[in-house]
Amino acid sequence: MRYGSGSKTEPSRRLTLSPSEKSMNQRLTLRSLDRHRATVATLALMLPLGLSACGSDEKLPEAVSLTRDELLNPETCKECHATHYEEWAGS
Repeated sequence: MRYGSGSKTEPSRRLTLSPSEKSMNQRLTLRSLDRHRATVATLALMLPLGLSACGSDEKLPEAVSLTRDELLNPETCKECHATHYEEWAGS
């Protein structure tokens, strides 16, 4: 880097860059701008996906209170968990 014209004892406050330094500075600026754009684009795409995962229109079944004996009886589970019951019963 060179300082602009000025007295020999005190350099000018204006800083001048050589053509190669200007080119390097522009490339660095473009790289950081590209990274910034990529980050913003990624966040813009991920935000709707994240928000859509937070909600559901599906209604959850009501909670059921069961005794210990009912919980240990596989027939009790058969009503609500037929697929799992069939898999278990077949094993």
